[in-house]
Amino acid sequence: MHGVRRGHSAANAAEAAAAAAHAAGLHTLTKAGLAARRRRSTAAADVAASARALEANPDEYSLWALRYDALVSLGRAVTTLPLPGKGAEQAPQPPPAGIGEAQSVAAALRASEARHAACVAFEAKMPAFKRTAAADEKDSASASLRMARANTSLYEGGGDHAAPEAQGVQPTASPPSLTDTASTSCPSAAAADSDVARATAIRSAEAILVAAWKADLSLTARCLRAQPKSYPTWQHRIQLLSAYVVAAGLPAGVLPTAITAEARLSETLLAADARNFHGWAHRLRSRRLAAGLPGADPAASDVADVLFTRKCIDADFTNYSAWHRRSVVLPRVAAAAAAAAAAARGQAVGPVEKEGAVAAMGGGALGGAAAVALPPDVRAAELALVRDAVWTEPALESAWVYHRWLVTAAGGSEEDPEAARSLALAEATAVRQLLHVEPDAVWALRSLAALLVGAAGNGSHAAEHERELAEADAALTRAASLDRLRAGLYTDLLVDIRKRQEQQPKSSQS
Repeated sequence: MHGVRRGHSAANAAEAAAAAAHAAGLHTLTKAGLAARRRRSTAAADVAASARALEANPDEYSLWALRYDALVSLGRAVTTLPLPGKGAEQAPQPPPAGIGEAQSVAAALRASEARHAACVAFEAKMPAFKRTAAADEKDSASASLRMARANTSLYEGGGDHAAPEAQGVQPTASPPSLTDTASTSCPSAAAADSDVARATAIRSAEAILVAAWKADLSLTARCLRAQPKSYPTWQHRIQLLSAYVVAAGLPAGVLPTAITAEARLSETLLAADARNFHGWAHRLRSRRLAAGLPGADPAASDVADVLFTRKCIDADFTNYSAWHRRSVVLPRVAAAAAAAAAAARGQAVGPVEKEGAVAAMGGGALGGAAAVALPPDVRAAELALVRDAVWTEPALESAWVYHRWLVTAAGGSEEDPEAARSLALAEATAVRQLLHVEPDAVWALRSLAALLVGAAGNGSHAAEHERELAEADAALTRAASLDRLRAGLYTDLLVDIRKRQEQQPKSSQS
């Protein structure tokens, strides 16, 4: 028995020692990374060490900044290379500082497309023998391509042995076979040889950048799976997709593909924790980037969000982010459907409808008026969904807030007052049924009061308004007795109701 105990103690001591050594090593890596960041270093060893430290502690913002600096260096090396072709213009100028992420992506796409078009146009004009020479020159650039592949392991954290010149991109020199045989006899051939070097340098530099960029995408994905609420990691990932100085150097077509697929990452992480607001924020930002891509279909993206939020709500009624996102996308889906229906009928969209559609596409929010009314069947289905939620959990604040939006705003900015009154009274009846079962449900009492005040503010039923306001007063008084921490809130609400009662017509008070 004593031997077993000694064996366990020795094993525990060895495990503790290994853990301490590992922690000390990570501390050393982190400390070295912070020092490198202060030096503004993009050296291969510093970048490689930062990956290992970040996988252990993704919240170290300075190490992400170090890796971002390295990517910026590679991106600038691509975008500052001269383009091939006699008289070819350089890529578009960088956008001004302070623009939005979507505008930055659009500018980056223009730059990469211009660079790609210059290379393709030059290659198309090359005679057959020149294409063979260019192929030979690409073979001579194999060292640069191998450097790009080594860069992948470097950025993954396993490339301490990578060549230091991986941090800079230099145009590949023209092969001797071209300069010795052609340039001496033909000036135009000499220019073509220079263009061969330029095109090859661009392709090599893009390969180096895209390898490092994909390695950082992979690193952020691993870090987020281990720590899904790491704000610096999320911020670095959105910078990989939207920062002009990096994205403009990527080969044409790479960035749109990555942005389009980005929703999958957030969905995977939100499946594990559907209330991770970092994941919801990233999903929203990446959706905005995707909506600005050429050929994007924002309506299809909104429909996908409707399905995704319903899935999240069915899994967890308390998911406030899902309820809120639903209030944003449902009016946009309704606006898109209305515009499509008008187009199918051959009707022009008038200025009022146009303004409503634009406002809806801008994104509604809980508590704000929807510019476009939800279709009656959609609104009824959403109210039924909320009833299921609050009957399951009467204290579900997120569902009650969404319910208030459905009643007060989802009817559109020009909802008929009588229709609004009828809906409020119908929902008040449903809430009374819940209170019959759960008389101490504070949120139900607050909702009943709000519904009755809303009903009293619509229509021309002065005789009923006094009774409705009196019932609202009683409901809030009851809620105040149950929820003493919010006494000030109920005092303000009751003051508002009593002012409304005083303003009732004299005939209604007789």
